[in-house]
Amino acid sequence: MGFSLDSAIEEKHDRNRKEGSFRRIIEAIGICRLLDIPCYIKTAVTNDNKGELRDILLFTSGLNVLSQSFMFIQPTRRLIEKGLIPDPEEIYPLFEQLTGWQHIFPKLKIEAFNTSNDIFTCNAFFKFGVDEEGNYLFCNNLSNVGSSAGSYKGKECLGSIREFKLTDLIVRHLNLLPDVLKWRFERKDLIKKSPLSLCNWCFFQFGKLDWLKEYPDSPWARYLT
Repeated sequence: MGFSLDSAIEEKHDRNRKEGSFRRIIEAIGICRLLDIPCYIKTAVTNDNKGELRDILLFTSGLNVLSQSFMFIQPTRRLIEKGLIPDPEEIYPLFEQLTGWQHIFPKLKIEAFNTSNDIFTCNAFFKFGVDEEGNYLFCNNLSNVGSSAGSYKGKECLGSIREFKLTDLIVRHLNLLPDVLKWRFERKDLIKKSPLSLCNWCFFQFGKLDWLKEYPDSPWARYLT
């Protein structure tokens, strides 16, 4: 079972999520421990918590979880307007900071970045996702992105498991992978030189960041418009 925890400070976590959620998460982790249910924690790195990543690690190390993952969030209108998302140039140094702590914190995991990934593969090449409505998704990170009135826009949604056999949906998934890889290789020099993760580029590739044109002053627009 996974839990999102964005700060070791109750008020800061609740400000980013919902009032009262910090206490409910800690209680739920305690229940998991009592019932021997394995659980893990994910933390979204924001401008609000980027200075306390080590404090978060120290806090969650005492909760006896399987892992503590840090993920670098995708740009959204809300994050840009509220100044919550770090600039692209800030993110890679934060990634390097976290990697330097992995020998101290063996349960520490970092999502999205892989500096030695020369063939541009990602989670979509090894797994798939199904959302709460039964939509088979090319990647879970694309869940609810660009959705309107419960329906998905774009080729990231390959069909519903209520309407199609899972084996047929997996075939659709496999057939999409060469196109995704081709797009990445055609832009390999740009991707390698940028401080962005493959997740950022995938959002761009799947047309989920066209709205960035409305924010020309954002540093994210320099890379993804």
